[in-house]
Amino acid sequence: MYLFPLLAIRQAIAHADLHLSDVVSAVTTVLAETAGHYPPQGTLLLANLAVVREKLARSVPPLLKDAMAAEQSLHALECWR
Repeated sequence: MYLFPLLAIRQAIAHADLHLSDVVSAVTTVLAETAGHYPPQGTLLLANLAVVREKLARSVPPLLKDAMAAEQSLHALECWR
């Protein structure tokens, strides 16, 4: 078990967003290199990814965000000891 499990959850969400950002970058690059012809429906994929990233950003409920912030403070105190 993690000593700070909420920080692990927050980090996993951040990693998910980073990976989605990588996909957006790759699709954008290919679209630019092919004048928008490849991948098929690339612009639709980009729009869908934008929605997923937005939902991911809003997925953490407020009380969980508060608990994550409190755990981050505790973690910071532990690091200074």
